[in-house]
Amino acid sequence: MLTSVFSRKMFLGALLLSVWCADAAQAQTGKPCPVVSAPASFEQKGESADSASTPGNRGIVPPGFVAITGSAVRHGVDVSKWQASADFVRVKQCGGSFAYVRISGGQKLDNELEYRAHWSNARSVGLDVGPYHNLTLVNPTRPISSLSQAEVASLTEENVRSAKVQAANFLRQFREVLSLDEKSADSGNLGQPFLPIALDVTARPLSQASGSDMETFGNIYGEAICAWFDTVKADSSFASAPKIIFTMPRLFHDFALKRLSCRGDLAGFWISHRPSDGGTFPLDDTNEGLLNRELCVGDDGKDLCVFEQYTSWGGFALYQPSEGLDLDRFRGDQAKFQTLLYQAKR
Repeated sequence: MLTSVFSRKMFLGALLLSVWCADAAQAQTGKPCPVVSAPASFEQKGESADSASTPGNRGIVPPGFVAITGSAVRHGVDVSKWQASADFVRVKQCGGSFAYVRISGGQKLDNELEYRAHWSNARSVGLDVGPYHNLTLVNPTRPISSLSQAEVASLTEENVRSAKVQAANFLRQFREVLSLDEKSADSGNLGQPFLPIALDVTARPLSQASGSDMETFGNIYGEAICAWFDTVKADSSFASAPKIIFTMPRLFHDFALKRLSCRGDLAGFWISHRPSDGGTFPLDDTNEGLLNRELCVGDDGKDLCVFEQYTSWGGFALYQPSEGLDLDRFRGDQAKFQTLLYQAKR
Protein backbone atom coordinates (compact mmCIF):
# COMPACT_ATOMS: atom_id res chain seq x y z
CA MET A 1 0.00 0.00 0.00
CA LEU A 2 2.77 2.41 0.96
CA THR A 3 4.54 1.55 -2.28
CA SER A 4 1.48 2.31 -4.38
CA VAL A 5 0.89 5.64 -2.56
CA PHE A 6 4.54 6.58 -3.13
CA SER A 7 4.32 5.59 -6.79
CA ARG A 8 1.17 7.71 -7.28
CA LYS A 9 2.91 10.70 -5.66
CA MET A 10 5.94 10.21 -7.91
CA PHE A 11 3.67 10.00 -10.95
CA LEU A 12 1.76 13.15 -9.98
CA GLY A 13 5.02 14.96 -9.33
CA ALA A 14 6.36 13.99 -12.75
CA LEU A 15 3.04 14.97 -14.37
CA LEU A 16 3.06 18.40 -12.73
CA LEU A 17 6.68 18.89 -13.79
CA SER A 18 5.88 17.97 -17.39
CA VAL A 19 2.90 20.35 -17.42
CA TRP A 20 5.07 23.14 -15.99
CA CYS A 21 7.76 22.52 -18.61
CA ALA A 22 5.16 22.52 -21.39
CA ASP A 23 3.71 25.82 -20.14
CA ALA A 24 7.17 27.33 -19.83
CA ALA A 25 8.11 26.17 -23.30
CA GLN A 26 4.90 27.61 -24.75
CA ALA A 27 5.58 30.95 -23.04
CA GLN A 28 9.13 31.09 -24.42
CA THR A 29 8.12 29.94 -27.90
CA GLY A 30 6.05 33.07 -28.43
CA LYS A 31 8.90 35.42 -27.54
CA PRO A 32 11.05 36.91 -30.29
CA CYS A 33 14.72 35.92 -30.26
CA PRO A 34 16.35 38.05 -32.95
CA VAL A 35 19.94 37.41 -33.96
CA VAL A 36 21.87 40.58 -33.11
CA SER A 37 24.95 41.63 -35.06
CA ALA A 38 27.95 42.67 -32.98
CA PRO A 39 29.38 45.04 -32.05
CA ALA A 40 26.27 46.21 -30.17
CA SER A 41 25.15 47.37 -26.73
CA PHE A 42 23.98 44.75 -24.24
CA GLU A 43 22.97 44.40 -20.62
CA GLN A 44 25.82 42.88 -18.60
CA LYS A 45 25.26 40.31 -15.89
CA GLY A 46 27.30 38.33 -13.38
CA GLU A 47 30.88 38.54 -12.22
CA SER A 48 33.35 40.85 -13.89
CA ALA A 49 34.87 39.28 -16.97
CA ASP A 50 38.23 38.35 -15.43
CA SER A 51 40.01 36.06 -17.87
CA ALA A 52 42.04 34.63 -15.00
CA SER A 53 39.01 33.04 -13.36
CA THR A 54 37.12 29.97 -14.43
CA PRO A 55 34.17 30.51 -16.76
CA GLY A 56 31.21 31.51 -14.64
CA ASN A 57 27.73 32.81 -15.27
CA ARG A 58 28.73 36.20 -16.59
CA GLY A 59 28.65 38.20 -19.77
CA ILE A 60 26.16 39.93 -22.02
CA VAL A 61 22.41 39.19 -21.90
CA PRO A 62 21.33 39.09 -25.56
CA PRO A 63 17.75 38.53 -26.78
CA GLY A 64 19.06 35.85 -29.16
CA PHE A 65 22.29 34.60 -30.67
CA VAL A 66 24.94 37.17 -31.57
CA ALA A 67 26.45 37.27 -35.05
CA ILE A 68 29.64 39.06 -36.15
CA THR A 69 29.18 41.81 -38.70
CA GLY A 70 30.92 40.82 -41.91
CA SER A 71 31.82 37.30 -40.78
CA ALA A 72 30.15 33.93 -41.29
CA VAL A 73 29.31 32.08 -38.05
CA ARG A 74 27.21 29.13 -36.90
CA HIS A 75 25.37 29.47 -33.59
CA GLY A 76 25.16 26.97 -30.74
CA VAL A 77 25.16 26.24 -27.02
CA ASP A 78 27.02 24.04 -24.56
CA VAL A 79 25.23 22.23 -21.74
CA SER A 80 25.88 20.09 -18.68
CA LYS A 81 23.91 19.05 -15.60
CA TRP A 82 23.75 22.74 -14.65
CA GLN A 83 21.49 23.43 -17.65
CA ALA A 84 18.79 20.84 -17.03
CA SER A 85 16.19 23.33 -18.30
CA ALA A 86 17.83 23.82 -21.71
CA ASP A 87 15.15 24.14 -24.39
CA PHE A 88 16.66 22.69 -27.57
CA VAL A 89 13.53 23.46 -29.58
CA ARG A 90 14.14 27.15 -28.83
CA VAL A 91 17.85 26.78 -29.61
CA LYS A 92 16.85 25.53 -33.07
CA GLN A 93 14.05 28.05 -33.56
CA CYS A 94 16.31 30.95 -32.64
CA GLY A 95 18.97 30.04 -35.20
CA GLY A 96 21.15 27.50 -33.39
CA SER A 97 22.69 24.66 -35.35
CA PHE A 98 24.80 22.81 -32.76
CA ALA A 99 25.09 21.84 -29.11
CA TYR A 100 28.05 20.63 -27.11
CA VAL A 101 27.07 18.20 -24.35
CA ARG A 102 29.17 17.41 -21.29
CA ILE A 103 29.45 13.63 -21.31
CA SER A 104 31.50 13.34 -18.12
CA GLY A 105 33.38 15.37 -15.57
CA GLY A 106 36.29 14.38 -13.37
CA GLN A 107 36.78 10.81 -12.19
CA LYS A 108 33.31 10.09 -10.82
CA LEU A 109 30.75 8.68 -13.23
CA ASP A 110 27.90 10.38 -11.37
CA ASN A 111 29.40 13.86 -11.81
CA GLU A 112 27.30 14.21 -14.96
CA LEU A 113 23.83 12.65 -15.14
CA GLU A 114 22.11 14.80 -17.79
CA TYR A 115 24.23 13.69 -20.74
CA ARG A 116 21.76 11.12 -22.08
CA ALA A 117 18.81 13.53 -22.03
CA HIS A 118 20.79 16.46 -23.44
CA TRP A 119 22.30 14.39 -26.24
CA SER A 120 19.01 12.79 -27.27
CA ASN A 121 17.05 16.04 -27.04
CA ALA A 122 19.60 17.96 -29.11
CA ARG A 123 19.63 15.20 -31.74
CA SER A 124 15.82 15.04 -31.83
CA VAL A 125 15.48 18.65 -33.04
CA GLY A 126 18.17 18.30 -35.70
CA LEU A 127 21.14 19.95 -34.00
CA ASP A 128 24.66 18.74 -34.68
CA VAL A 129 26.11 17.53 -31.41
CA GLY A 130 29.58 17.39 -29.93
CA PRO A 131 30.86 15.72 -26.73
CA TYR A 132 33.08 17.23 -24.06
CA HIS A 133 34.73 16.18 -20.81
CA ASN A 134 35.64 18.44 -17.90
CA LEU A 135 39.20 17.59 -16.80
CA THR A 136 39.97 17.73 -13.08
CA LEU A 137 43.42 17.67 -11.51
CA VAL A 138 45.14 16.34 -8.42
CA ASN A 139 46.51 19.47 -6.76
CA PRO A 140 49.69 19.67 -4.68
CA THR A 141 49.22 20.10 -0.96
CA ARG A 142 51.98 22.67 -0.72
CA PRO A 143 53.84 25.04 -3.10
CA ILE A 144 55.44 23.34 -6.09
CA SER A 145 58.74 25.06 -5.35
CA SER A 146 58.97 23.19 -2.04
CA LEU A 147 58.53 19.74 -3.61
CA SER A 148 61.43 17.44 -4.29
CA GLN A 149 61.99 16.00 -7.75
CA ALA A 150 60.61 12.68 -6.53
CA GLU A 151 57.48 14.39 -5.21
CA VAL A 152 56.96 16.25 -8.49
CA ALA A 153 57.34 12.96 -10.39
CA SER A 154 54.84 11.30 -8.07
CA LEU A 155 52.34 14.16 -8.52
CA THR A 156 52.78 13.91 -12.28
CA GLU A 157 52.10 10.16 -12.24
CA GLU A 158 49.03 10.66 -10.08
CA ASN A 159 47.60 13.24 -12.49
CA VAL A 160 48.35 11.06 -15.52
CA ARG A 161 46.61 8.08 -13.89
CA SER A 162 43.62 10.27 -13.05
CA ALA A 163 43.44 11.62 -16.61
CA LYS A 164 43.43 8.08 -18.01
CA VAL A 165 40.59 7.06 -15.69
CA GLN A 166 38.66 10.17 -16.72
CA ALA A 167 39.19 9.37 -20.40
CA ALA A 168 37.99 5.80 -19.89
CA ASN A 169 34.83 7.09 -18.18
CA PHE A 170 34.26 9.55 -21.02
CA LEU A 171 34.64 6.82 -23.64
CA ARG A 172 32.23 4.52 -21.83
CA GLN A 173 29.52 7.18 -21.63
CA PHE A 174 30.19 8.59 -25.09
CA ARG A 175 29.70 5.15 -26.63
CA GLU A 176 26.45 4.94 -24.69
CA VAL A 177 25.00 8.15 -26.17
CA LEU A 178 26.14 7.21 -29.67
CA SER A 179 24.18 3.99 -29.26
CA LEU A 180 21.09 6.16 -28.63
CA ASP A 181 21.45 7.87 -32.02
CA GLU A 182 19.19 6.93 -34.88
CA LYS A 183 20.60 3.82 -36.48
CA SER A 184 22.57 4.34 -39.69
CA ALA A 185 21.95 2.34 -42.86
CA ASP A 186 25.60 1.32 -42.57
CA SER A 187 25.79 -1.25 -39.77
CA GLY A 188 29.48 -0.48 -39.36
CA ASN A 189 28.76 3.07 -38.19
CA LEU A 190 28.76 3.93 -34.51
CA GLY A 191 25.96 6.47 -34.03
CA GLN A 192 25.62 9.58 -36.17
CA PRO A 193 28.39 12.06 -37.11
CA PHE A 194 29.51 14.33 -34.27
CA LEU A 195 31.55 17.48 -33.74
CA PRO A 196 35.17 17.38 -32.48
CA ILE A 197 35.76 15.70 -29.14
CA ALA A 198 36.48 18.54 -26.71
CA LEU A 199 38.44 18.55 -23.46
CA ASP A 200 37.45 21.30 -21.02
CA VAL A 201 40.73 22.68 -19.65
CA THR A 202 39.49 25.35 -17.26
CA ALA A 203 40.55 23.87 -13.91
CA ARG A 204 42.82 26.46 -12.31
CA PRO A 205 44.93 25.02 -9.48
CA LEU A 206 47.46 27.06 -7.50
CA SER A 207 45.36 30.24 -7.70
CA GLN A 208 47.67 32.02 -5.24
CA ALA A 209 50.91 30.57 -6.60
CA SER A 210 53.80 32.43 -8.17
CA GLY A 211 54.24 32.54 -11.92
CA SER A 212 57.15 30.10 -11.76
CA ASP A 213 55.13 27.61 -9.71
CA MET A 214 52.27 27.78 -12.22
CA GLU A 215 54.65 27.28 -15.12
CA THR A 216 56.22 24.29 -13.35
CA PHE A 217 52.80 22.81 -12.65
CA GLY A 218 52.03 23.46 -16.31
CA ASN A 219 54.31 20.53 -17.15
CA ILE A 220 52.12 18.30 -14.98
CA TYR A 221 48.96 19.85 -16.42
CA GLY A 222 50.23 19.19 -19.93
CA GLU A 223 51.07 15.55 -19.15
CA ALA A 224 47.52 15.03 -17.86
CA ILE A 225 45.95 16.68 -20.92
CA CYS A 226 47.97 14.58 -23.35
CA ALA A 227 47.34 11.39 -21.34
CA TRP A 228 43.60 12.04 -21.68
CA PHE A 229 43.83 12.53 -25.44
CA ASP A 230 46.17 9.54 -25.85
CA THR A 231 43.66 7.31 -24.07
CA VAL A 232 40.86 8.52 -26.34
CA LYS A 233 43.06 8.02 -29.43
CA ALA A 234 43.82 4.46 -28.34
CA ASP A 235 40.17 3.59 -28.96
CA SER A 236 40.05 2.65 -32.64
CA SER A 237 36.57 4.14 -33.05
CA PHE A 238 37.85 7.59 -32.13
CA ALA A 239 41.53 7.51 -33.10
CA SER A 240 41.00 9.74 -36.13
CA ALA A 241 38.21 11.90 -34.72
CA PRO A 242 39.14 15.61 -34.55
CA LYS A 243 39.89 16.84 -31.05
CA ILE A 244 39.93 20.32 -29.53
CA ILE A 245 40.60 22.03 -26.18
CA PHE A 246 38.18 24.44 -24.50
CA THR A 247 40.10 26.94 -22.40
CA MET A 248 40.79 30.58 -21.51
CA PRO A 249 43.75 32.56 -22.86
CA ARG A 250 44.99 33.64 -19.41
CA LEU A 251 45.02 30.09 -18.07
CA PHE A 252 46.70 28.81 -21.25
CA HIS A 253 49.42 31.44 -20.79
CA ASP A 254 49.94 31.11 -17.03
CA PHE A 255 50.48 27.36 -17.21
CA ALA A 256 52.59 27.62 -20.39
CA LEU A 257 50.32 25.15 -22.18
CA LYS A 258 51.65 26.22 -25.55
CA ARG A 259 54.36 23.63 -24.83
CA LEU A 260 51.83 20.77 -24.97
CA SER A 261 53.50 17.77 -26.58
CA CYS A 262 50.17 16.73 -28.13
CA ARG A 263 49.28 20.20 -29.44
CA GLY A 264 50.04 19.16 -33.00
CA ASP A 265 47.34 16.47 -32.79
CA LEU A 266 44.59 19.00 -32.11
CA ALA A 267 42.13 20.34 -34.66
CA GLY A 268 42.12 23.65 -32.82
CA PHE A 269 40.84 25.45 -29.73
CA TRP A 270 37.52 26.60 -28.34
CA ILE A 271 38.14 29.93 -26.62
CA SER A 272 36.16 31.25 -23.66
CA HIS A 273 35.94 35.03 -23.55
CA ARG A 274 33.38 37.63 -22.46
CA PRO A 275 33.15 40.60 -24.88
CA SER A 276 31.06 43.49 -23.59
CA ASP A 277 29.89 44.33 -27.13
CA GLY A 278 29.26 40.73 -28.21
CA GLY A 279 32.13 40.87 -30.70
CA THR A 280 34.85 38.35 -31.36
CA PHE A 281 38.13 38.22 -29.46
CA PRO A 282 40.76 40.85 -30.34
CA LEU A 283 44.16 39.90 -31.75
CA ASP A 284 45.79 43.32 -31.37
CA ASP A 285 48.78 44.42 -29.30
CA THR A 286 46.85 44.97 -26.06
CA ASN A 287 47.44 42.55 -23.17
CA GLU A 288 44.19 40.78 -24.00
CA GLY A 289 45.03 40.63 -27.68
CA LEU A 290 48.49 39.17 -27.03
CA LEU A 291 47.03 36.46 -24.80
CA ASN A 292 44.45 35.64 -27.47
CA ARG A 293 47.13 35.42 -30.13
CA GLU A 294 49.18 33.02 -28.03
CA LEU A 295 46.19 30.65 -27.92
CA CYS A 296 44.53 31.28 -31.26
CA VAL A 297 47.30 31.94 -33.78
CA GLY A 298 49.65 29.14 -34.80
CA ASP A 299 53.35 29.56 -35.48
CA ASP A 300 52.47 29.50 -39.18
CA GLY A 301 49.84 32.22 -38.74
CA LYS A 302 46.93 29.77 -38.97
CA ASP A 303 43.74 30.62 -37.07
CA LEU A 304 43.42 27.92 -34.38
CA CYS A 305 40.32 29.03 -32.46
CA VAL A 306 37.44 27.39 -34.31
CA PHE A 307 34.78 27.89 -31.62
CA GLU A 308 34.21 30.68 -29.14
CA GLN A 309 32.02 30.86 -26.03
CA TYR A 310 31.01 34.49 -25.53
CA THR A 311 28.45 34.62 -22.71
CA SER A 312 26.72 32.50 -20.08
CA TRP A 313 23.34 34.22 -20.34
CA GLY A 314 21.37 32.62 -23.15
CA GLY A 315 18.13 32.62 -21.17
CA PHE A 316 16.07 32.95 -24.35
CA ALA A 317 16.68 29.20 -24.88
CA LEU A 318 15.80 27.98 -21.38
CA TYR A 319 12.60 26.86 -19.72
CA GLN A 320 13.76 29.04 -16.81
CA PRO A 321 15.10 32.22 -18.51
CA SER A 322 16.73 33.56 -15.35
CA GLU A 323 19.24 30.69 -15.32
CA GLY A 324 22.51 30.57 -17.25
CA LEU A 325 23.12 28.99 -20.64
CA ASP A 326 26.43 29.28 -22.48
CA LEU A 327 26.26 30.64 -26.02
CA ASP A 328 28.86 29.67 -28.61
CA ARG A 329 29.83 30.47 -32.18
CA PHE A 330 31.61 28.44 -34.81
CA ARG A 331 33.81 30.79 -36.80
CA GLY A 332 33.10 29.90 -40.41
CA ASP A 333 30.39 29.02 -42.90
CA GLN A 334 28.32 25.85 -43.21
CA ALA A 335 30.75 24.19 -45.63
CA LYS A 336 33.65 24.66 -43.20
CA PHE A 337 31.48 23.54 -40.29
CA GLN A 338 30.60 20.29 -42.07
CA THR A 339 34.28 19.37 -42.40
CA LEU A 340 34.49 18.99 -38.61
CA LEU A 341 31.79 16.32 -38.39
CA TYR A 342 33.18 12.82 -37.86
CA GLN A 343 31.55 9.42 -38.35
CA ALA A 344 32.87 6.85 -35.91
CA LYS A 345 33.06 3.17 -36.84
CA ARG A 346 32.41 0.22 -34.59
